Amino acid sequence: MELFDYINDASFIKKDVFKDIVEREEKKYPAFLINKYFSFLPDTIFVANELNQRSHLDNKLKHHFYLHSLRKKKRFTKWLKTQEFQDLEFIQQVYECSSVKAKEYLQILTSDQILQLKETYHHLISVKS
Repeated sequence: MELFDYINDASFIKKDVFKDIVEREEKKYPAFLINKYFSFLPDTIFVANELNQRSHLDNKLKHHFYLHSLRKKKRFTKWLKTQEFQDLEFIQQVYECSSVKAKEYLQILTSDQILQLKETYHHLISVKS
């Protein structure tokens, strides 16, 4: 089962997907991600907080808590993602620095500066070979 299958079951479908799951599949339940998702929504944040305080519970119990605590409703929220740094490895290689420092450099450099840096770097590499 996928993450959003569990989320949809708990918040809208309400058919209890754990009836069809064998015990070894129950261990694959992404409790942390489901709790994180419901913590983004104003009408489910308190339920997510309750489960966050009871992380020792079995996955089946966690799902049943959501299943029976949430009103039936379609819920949508943007999934927060970390910012992607496309040129991170390139900056690390050019400046011979850590990823933390490279992220700082990326915040300072403009896209034109990065493009110019790539052209210069590739030109230097081709001259050396």
